[in-house]
Parts: sequence; C-alpha cells; structure tokens
Amino acid sequence: MKKILIGTSALVAAAAFAGSANAADPIKLSIGGYGAVMVGYASNDDAFIRQSGNEVSAVDVKGDNEIHFSGKTTLDNGLTVAVKYEIESGGRSMSDVSDEWSISLSGNFGTIKTGADDNALTMIHNNAPIVGGGLAGGDLLDGAYVVKPGSVSTETDTAIDTNGDREAISYISPSFAGFTFGASYVPSASSTHGDDNPGATTTANTVVSDAYGVGLGYAGKFGDVTVSADIGWLTADTGNQVKNRDEYQAGLKFGYAGFEVGGAYRKINMDGITGQLDADGTVWEAGVSYKTGPYGISLTYLDAKQADVGQTSVTSKSDDKSKALQLSTSYNMGPGVDLVGGLAYVKFDSAGTASTGNDNDGWVAATGLSLTF
Repeated sequence: MKKILIGTSALVAAAAFAGSANAADPIKLSIGGYGAVMVGYASNDDAFIRQSGNEVSAVDVKGDNEIHFSGKTTLDNGLTVAVKYEIESGGRSMSDVSDEWSISLSGNFGTIKTGADDNALTMIHNNAPIVGGGLAGGDLLDGAYVVKPGSVSTETDTAIDTNGDREAISYISPSFAGFTFGASYVPSASSTHGDDNPGATTTANTVVSDAYGVGLGYAGKFGDVTVSADIGWLTADTGNQVKNRDEYQAGLKFGYAGFEVGGAYRKINMDGITGQLDADGTVWEAGVSYKTGPYGISLTYLDAKQADVGQTSVTSKSDDKSKALQLSTSYNMGPGVDLVGGLAYVKFDSAGTASTGNDNDGWVAATGLSLTF
C-alpha cells in the first residue's frame, strides 16, 4: 500500500493545489487518429513452412488504424486538465477495442499523467530515424509478414516500454535549458485492473510488477544542427523465476539540412535465481534518413537478443535473436496523406533450426497509404 500511495501522492497534491477553481470552458473532445493499409509480398524459409504443416500467403494485406478522442481545458488558476482515448478501428490488433487512455494535469510544475499509456521513459526516448512509419507500421519483428517462430521471444523496441498499455502514473518536468526529466511507476505489467477487473491490482508471480523508472531527455540546436538524446533506467520485481529486473535505455539523434542520423540502445538485466543463469537481453538500432520537399527515404537496422529464462547450463545456453534491415520511402500526396513503401529483410533465430520450427527468415516488399487526421 505504501508504494501505491507514493505513486499517487503527487497527483493528490496537484489536485489540492487546484482548489475549487472552475474551468473557463468545459472539456470538448476532438477526433483525430491515423489509418494505414499496406499490400506486400513476403518470403519465408521453405523448411520452416513445411514443418508447420500450414500455408502462408505470399501476398498479404495489412492495416493499422486508430481513432483518437482528445480534449483539454485550462482552469482559471492556470492548470490544464487533458484526456485522451485511443480506439482500435481495424487491422493490426482488435483484441483490445480501447488500448490506451490517459488523464493528465499540467502546470508550471510539469505534467502528471495517469492511465494506460506510454510511460515517461518511452515519451522522452529517441529512436533511429525512419520515414513513413516503417513497413507494416514498424511491426516487422512481431511477424507482420515474415512468420515469427513461437520459440522466439525478444523485445522489439529500444525504449523501455515494459508496461505496454498497462495502467501507470508518470511525471514529465518542464524543459530547462533543453533538458526534461521523466519518472513513472507501474503497479503491474500484466494486470487486467481497469479493463474488466474492478478489484485491487494483482500480478502473477512470474511477470513484472512494482516497476519504477526515471529518465532524462535533451533537445537542442547548435547552429544548423539539431540534437536530441535521452538516458533512462527502470527497476522492477519479476516474480519467483528472476531475482530482479533492471533496464537501461539511451538514444541519440542528429539532424542537418534534411538529413537525420541516429541510434538507440536498450539493455535488460534479469538475475537468475540460485542454480539458474541470468536472462539478459539487448536491443539496438541505427539509421539514417533524408527528406526534401514531399519525398523521404530512410535505411534502418534493428537487432534484438534475449536469453531464455530458467537456463542452468553455460555449455547449452541459447539466445533468441531477431533482426530487421529495412529501406523505407514516403511521398506526401497532400495534407495527412502519404504514399509509403519499402524493402526489408527479417531474420528470427532460436535454439534449433528452420526444420524444427525455431528459425525463419525472409524478404518483404510492400507499399500502401498512410493517413493522419
């Protein structure tokens, strides 16, 4: 209970500071969001497909669409209250109709945000540059085209997004000389609390819970060169299979005359219990992009590795690996409408071979429309 009270005390204090002031105008929701559809060709390892006993469509159609409802109001005392609700509306995943929501309170002290949304470390993070959102909305390593073997389990983002879309409380400071501080508390990375469970937050004893994260971001300009960077750290309980979990992130990006170049790195340390090996992982990415007028092009590489939990022998130790190299292009056809496409190579690797269903790789070529509204 003490940990939960620590996480919510800042919000209570801010609300008390607001006093009994009334909003000058009531909150009115506006509609926004994005839509994307891609048509593409993908190859898969023949040995991997044969062992599965299934067929895979070489040409596929992929969508990723969301509707966003957002609104805010500024109270007479200067505090701003904002809300956001994101609704899945086709493609990608429809398992959660509403996958993200948040309520925030902002003022001279910064912003306090609660809800099922990105944590503070994700909000300040700098990924490698990419145009058009990347193929399949950036889901290449989730098996959007090239089938991901069930034995492969790796993180796919260099940001510490451990909580996913689970409920958390975060703080983002105002910018001081380009620097921004962020902090988050996540009660549970697997809890259904807030979805269909009105009870207290509980967590299975094998997953992340009571996670605390802090980070520092920077954005500035030196002459004609823009610079953005971040570092972050998160620590959490991880149940009875791992002693503890610590994660680290870092990102750096430079921009000049339409060019952007940058990269990011994430380290995951999970200490094994007595008799078991540590289950550590890494994710890193690097890329370069160029935009001129309505045209954009980028080349990005991402590499992820994760040791399996519960391993006991160094000689037979195995890691799951995921890699993706993609060339992406975009052409702006008008306000909020982009023609996107590209080529990519994806590789998944686990203990075993393609003929045992543990390895797969293939090429992807896709094109489509990306909309924002």
